[in-house]
Amino acid sequence: MRAHSAAIEIPVLLTEVAEIALSCGGDDRAAMLAHEALFYLGEAPGATASKALRVLGAAHMAQGRAETAMKLLDRAIAMAAEAKAPAIEASALCQNGLISLNHGDYVKAERRFRRAIDLLAPSPELLAVAHHHLALALMFQGSREAEHHAQAALALRRDPDSHLAEADRILLARLRQTPAPRTNE
Repeated sequence: MRAHSAAIEIPVLLTEVAEIALSCGGDDRAAMLAHEALFYLGEAPGATASKALRVLGAAHMAQGRAETAMKLLDRAIAMAAEAKAPAIEASALCQNGLISLNHGDYVKAERRFRRAIDLLAPSPELLAVAHHHLALALMFQGSREAEHHAQAALALRRDPDSHLAEADRILLARLRQTPAPRTNE
């Protein structure tokens, strides 16, 4: 790969391969490739660097290093915002929100998912993922708003037979079976 690529393309290719490695369960390899991409990029902020930080954060998350993952994802979020790369920023926000959700910090997860939704209007598939995860965060907080976001996620799915659409339907069914939270009158 390196022998046939222009120097400017190397970090981009390394980051793409790191994402592929991560999606196949190769978190160690993904972390190594993301580190290498960041080495080539130096301290220059930009979309590729923020994406490499996001992949590195996701790799650390997969390795059970939540604190390190959160710090890397926070850096990726800030850098993506600076680089005006909303899809990368939203993706890092969603991954950060998942860590918060998995650690019981539902309020922080909700904030992250809401910010991601604001950024993802032009990307329906990513927007559906953000709505789904926001619905989970709201469900764990007992909010009636959760059902709205689960329905929004399902409506945004291109393939109603996909496993993601099925996950939305399962979430909706669970929300409809859960008694409404009591309010103080």
